[in-house]
Amino acid sequence: MTPVDVHPLVTVLAVLVGEALLGIIGALVAIPAAVAVGLVLDEYVFPKKERQSADLVSP
Repeated sequence: MTPVDVHPLVTVLAVLVGEALLGIIGALVAIPAAVAVGLVLDEYVFPKKERQSADLVSP
């Protein structure tokens, strides 16, 4: 299993929002949910933007 880099600010905000919405269960579920959202963004949103930038630069 490899560790996942999550910025501490994202962790704190996720826990606070999860706790505000669903209490202690929300705070516990918020961290894996934040990691999942981050992974989806890294895999599907940011590579597309990088690929579009590469297409614009190439002749």
